[in-house]
Amino acid sequence: MKKKLLCPQCGGRLIDTEGTVKSETRAIDFRYDNSMGKWIPDYYLKCWKCKANIGIRKVV
Repeated sequence: MKKKLLCPQCGGRLIDTEGTVKSETRAIDFRYDNSMGKWIPDYYLKCWKCKANIGIRKVV
């Protein structure tokens, strides 16, 4: 069964994912977050609604 992965900034639907997959999302501002520390996303996506840059990381 699929579930929605939502934008952490505006709550808009980013993508659908399988129900068994756990993911973390964070809004990323590349002007200030050039060193994100230990949180490194697997994918980047731009929210279609608020135009924020979103980092997505699959959690095992």
